[in-house]
Amino acid sequence: FTRTTFKNVDSIFTSKLYGYKDVDDYYYRASCFHNIPNIKTPTLFMNALDDPVVGEACIDYDLFKNNENIAMATTKYGGHLGYGESHFSQKCWIVNPILKFLNGINGSIKDQN
Repeated sequence: FTRTTFKNVDSIFTSKLYGYKDVDDYYYRASCFHNIPNIKTPTLFMNALDDPVVGEACIDYDLFKNNENIAMATTKYGGHLGYGESHFSQKCWIVNPILKFLNGINGSIKDQN
């Protein structure tokens, strides 16, 4: 009996489906971590600390802190892509922080001109 884990699924299915050499090749090439130091455009990253796929243990805070073009925001709850305001609402809370970030960038650009 093989325990079902994300890595097992990615090893047997996902990495093969998308043509990667193996699961480690998939994890490296599909990840953004090696591109983060080179980001030149202001970028907002948002992550829920309880995300079962990319949780808190996956966040390299130093990598984000070392690039002045990046803002990293975390929420205590939200799971994976859990942006709904409640279980019964189709309204997404993530829109407001994104708009504030974009408005801040816009204001910064206007100040430079």
